[in-house]
Amino acid sequence: RARLMFFDAAKSYEIVFPSNDERERFYETGSSIRPAIRVYAPSLTKPDTAVDGGSTTTTIDGTKENAVVQKVPNPFKKTGELLDRELQGRCKINSSKVQDEPVSVWCGTFNMCGSPPPRDSSSLESWMPKGKYDLYAVGTQECSYQKEEGEWFAYVQEYLGKDYLTLASMQLWDITVVVLCRKKCLLKITNVEGSTKATLHKEKCGMKGAAGICLRFHNTSMAFISCHLAARLERTKMRKINVEEIVNQIQLANKDCDLSSQFHHVFWMGDMNYRVEMENAEAAPL
Repeated sequence: RARLMFFDAAKSYEIVFPSNDERERFYETGSSIRPAIRVYAPSLTKPDTAVDGGSTTTTIDGTKENAVVQKVPNPFKKTGELLDRELQGRCKINSSKVQDEPVSVWCGTFNMCGSPPPRDSSSLESWMPKGKYDLYAVGTQECSYQKEEGEWFAYVQEYLGKDYLTLASMQLWDITVVVLCRKKCLLKITNVEGSTKATLHKEKCGMKGAAGICLRFHNTSMAFISCHLAARLERTKMRKINVEEIVNQIQLANKDCDLSSQFHHVFWMGDMNYRVEMENAEAAPL
């Protein structure tokens, strides 16, 4: 079953599908006809369309003699009875010769040490280049200055401006992560989820853990993790345990798989508290 609300409708509609496969096909079709989506269909694409991401607007006509009748199980009976279902309609898709398109991603992490960000947000430009990327993922640690919930998230949104939208934000104590996208990319993004994972041994390493967000850009899945691991030089083993807990137990997408085995790309950032036992003059050239 699925309950849908259309933009121009006064009420929602419940749809009953004969099977999970039928429901998945419905969502795939609904996604493919959105104006900003390109569908991999070389046979429907004009020969002179650019192979580097161009598309052809194609009308698929399934009306009148092109309508199709299928036999499907009756969803209201368990006797195996079949019903005739007519598939008809007309839609437009943006067919393309390529399966994917490029997307630019910026990730940054900032241990704020409890201090507020600069009053003039334009000073972030040297760290977070404004308007140059399709996706921005911003993580913070020790973001305890906030007097109101979401104050930091609103600050990042204001800095990037009206051409960007906040997809999701997550917070665990003073650990945060927020992901924003260009408005023109919004309809290309699905399966947005967020989760947090607090690590154990608070009596030894304090309130540590991670906040995460995952999404799918067309067919490419991504996860963004902002973490804060155990401090102090001698706690290398504890930091390793922190990472294992986050990878194995943060609940994103498929809950039966760990973080490392289900995404095309995992962007891991944060204050990991590992130490380099070298003098600065020696370490910097490396």
